[in-house]
Order: sequence, then C-alpha cells, then structure tokens
Amino acid sequence: MLTLRLKTSASGALPSLDLSSGGTFTRASEGSYLTGAPTDGSTPFLAWAGVDVRRTEDRGEGRGACLLIERSHKNEAPGQNFGTGVWQASVGTPTVTAAQTAPDGTTNAERVQCGSGVTSTYDLAPGAGLYTATSWKRQTAGSGDVQCLMTLPNTPNVLTGLGTTWTRHKETLVFTATNAWVPMDGRTQAASGGLAAHAEDLRIWGHQLEAGAGALSVYRTGGGTCAPDLLTYAVGEYPAAFLTNGFVLAFCPVRSSDEIIAGNTTHLLVYRGASDYVRLRNNGGRVDADLVCGGSIVASVTGLVFDAHQWLDVAASPSLGAITVSGATSGSGSASGAGVAWPSGTLALGSDGSGTNAADGRFA
Repeated sequence: MLTLRLKTSASGALPSLDLSSGGTFTRASEGSYLTGAPTDGSTPFLAWAGVDVRRTEDRGEGRGACLLIERSHKNEAPGQNFGTGVWQASVGTPTVTAAQTAPDGTTNAERVQCGSGVTSTYDLAPGAGLYTATSWKRQTAGSGDVQCLMTLPNTPNVLTGLGTTWTRHKETLVFTATNAWVPMDGRTQAASGGLAAHAEDLRIWGHQLEAGAGALSVYRTGGGTCAPDLLTYAVGEYPAAFLTNGFVLAFCPVRSSDEIIAGNTTHLLVYRGASDYVRLRNNGGRVDADLVCGGSIVASVTGLVFDAHQWLDVAASPSLGAITVSGATSGSGSASGAGVAWPSGTLALGSDGSGTNAADGRFA
C-alpha cells in the first residue's frame, strides 16, 4: 500500500494515509509510467495513464507500485520517433525501418542503422538554456557502446555495454541558441571523449528534449506538455496528528543531487501552506532537506548526496522541530530546532497544490 505514516502516537497506533486513493487528484493530460523493469520489448513495461488518473509506477527494483508525482514538462523533440515531426537532415544516410515494438507495446519504435560516420536525423535546440535529452534504446542484437551528441561544443555521451534490453540514454547540457541534439552518432567523437567512428544498429523510441537537468517521464507528443500531478487532502481526509507529531515517508527522486544542483530546483514533499512544508532544495551548491514551520526553516539535514531513483526515508515532526533523512549515499542524518505545529488546512503531497516546485519522484 502507498502510505504516508504518522511518525509517533501516544496510543501506540500509527494511522496512515493511503496515497493510492482518496483526496483530490488531477492531471490535465495523459502521462507515462513504468509497470516493471525494462525488457527487450517482448513484454511491455511502460503504460499510459489518462487524464486525472494517478500513476503508480513500478520500476522493478522490489518496491512495487509507487505514486509518481511530477511537475509540468514540455517535450521539445519533434516526436517519439524519427518519422514524427520535423527532424533535421542526417549526416550520411541511415537505414530506418518503421513499425518496431516499443516499450509501451505499440509499434511506434524504429530500427535505425547508422554506418560508420553516419548519424540519425537530429533536433535543433529550442533556445539557450539547460536541457536534458533522452531516447529509449536497445541493440538489435548483441551488445556494445553507443553515443548521442549535443553540439557546440561537441559533447558526446557514451552509453556503454548497451544490450537488447531497452535502456533510457540521457545527456544534459547547456545549449546556446544554435545547438543541436543528435540521438545516434556514428562519427568519431574521440577528441571530445566519445567513441571512434563506428556503426550502430538500434531499436529506438521515445525521444524527449526537456528544459532543466534530469529526465522526467516520457511524453509521446512532440512539442506537447505533460501537465503536473496534483494531489491534495482536505481537513478530515488525513490524520490531524501529521501536523503535530509528524509523519514518515519514503521518497525516490527522479533527479540526482547533482541534477538538483545543476538545475537549481526545489522539491516539495509535503506542503501545508506557504509557511509550513518539507522540501529538498539546492542551497548554494549542496542539497538540503528542510523542515519549515511558521515561515522559518527550523531544521535542515544538509549536504545530501544521492543518485537518481535512489530511495530516501524522511521523517519530520513539526511540533518537535525535527527532521531525519536516511538512505542517502552521504549526508544522511537528523536535525532539530524550535518546533511549531502546522496549522489545520489542506495538505498537498508532492507540490504546493498547483504544481509549483513539484517533488518529481515516487512516494511509497
């Protein structure tokens, strides 16, 4: 069960909040989520939730289905495959075979064969700024290294040992207005830390180019925007003791600590109002977990280091002014200050209730 649990109770009972139902949930678009560990496509592992349907994502790491909450994000790529939208001309001529099985079980993937020195078609940057580019890839057969490229200066990203299991290939770079993203690049990029000239024969799907650092869920409409996940609970729909004794939650961020720093992002985990919340944030080049009560940071666990999709356990007690984080690669610990009970009111999970500073991760 997906739960937010009461931290302490004088009676010994620990009421919990079932996140899979109840409250008010909205999302004004469809959204994708994983249903299990990636496969070679013989079994679909990615699905689509319709408008206002919660996404309970299972990434196959043993946690089961967990509630996914993300902010709004726009896919600046032309489309989910090279046959959708307007892509720029390739270098050389790749062989493209359509109607291949994609991670979601559709036949919208493609087989793309790039000979040595040949690239796929490519996408021009929408403008200056920090962007993350991703594609789902797998080898047609065997295993080997492959690369994608962001340009000016040429910055290749090598995915080593790719086999026939679908893998999401990710690269993040600060674009100038004239940059481009090349999802498959068989040219030599050895001088820039990439591969020598080589051939690639891949199944490829789900191209996404999004602002910021870190890869949110794939959105299949090129140029389209996935709306934010919004989940709120009115007074009486959650245990009132959350506001005093506190709560315990397990959270798995989409972004690594390095990506939170690079993108200068804030991630609200539990939000009672503009003066009372728990968050992860970039604080001058480090990631802190803050407990905010009455408009002041009363306690912070500082200098957290973690990977993308690494589970963190967070416990917070507003009345005690205490917060504990465990599960980080480094920086886990506890902190306390002068506590203040949070006032009664609507409780939002994973954002401020409007999608601002969303958690961008899974709750269990």
